[in-house]
Amino acid sequence: MVAALILFESEFIEKQITEIFAISVEIFVTLFFVSMQVALVIGMVLIRYTQNKKSLNDLLHEEESNELEFKSSLRFDHKLEKINKDLEYSVIKTIAAFSNTDGGTLLIGVSDDKKVIGLESDFKTLKRKDADGFTQHLTKLIRNRLKDVIFDHIAITIVPYQQKMICRIDVEQHEEPVFITHGNQEEFYVRTVNMSISLPVMQAYSYIERRKNKK
Repeated sequence: MVAALILFESEFIEKQITEIFAISVEIFVTLFFVSMQVALVIGMVLIRYTQNKKSLNDLLHEEESNELEFKSSLRFDHKLEKINKDLEYSVIKTIAAFSNTDGGTLLIGVSDDKKVIGLESDFKTLKRKDADGFTQHLTKLIRNRLKDVIFDHIAITIVPYQQKMICRIDVEQHEEPVFITHGNQEEFYVRTVNMSISLPVMQAYSYIERRKNKK
């Protein structure tokens, strides 16, 4: 009787160990394949980022295009020598247009003829007169005019160049249409050649529909 009981317990323990081992192997295999998939996705993202992100020096040797724009400043008008809010709106239009087209890069602190002007004049117009103050002001402008989700598709960096500062804004194409809030209205911009143009309501929705059908 005792021998039979010991044999039964031994078989039961062996069965439990076998089941635990099988489950452990299954969990390990699942985690392995999940980690491989995650690594693959991360690798693809890094490859895409590395391939698409051009150096500042390379960009400064290119002409303005469908995916590249230069702005002398964010808000200081060098011709009028004072703050010009229309310049801020122009920056927002470019970001929205890049988002609604194929993405692109906006460089602030560089003139149309690719002369590096820097951000010092903009700094002087801000309460906090440095790069952090500039970034905070720009971020607030974007948040007030565009959706918060836009921040998942843009990268803002302040880059030193030739003893001056340049703001680089890299914009990815957004999967959803990006509208600019302008008073009580919303405006839709796209990129054409080297310009950001506004589309009337009907044309905007036709454009959005065509873009969805391409995906």
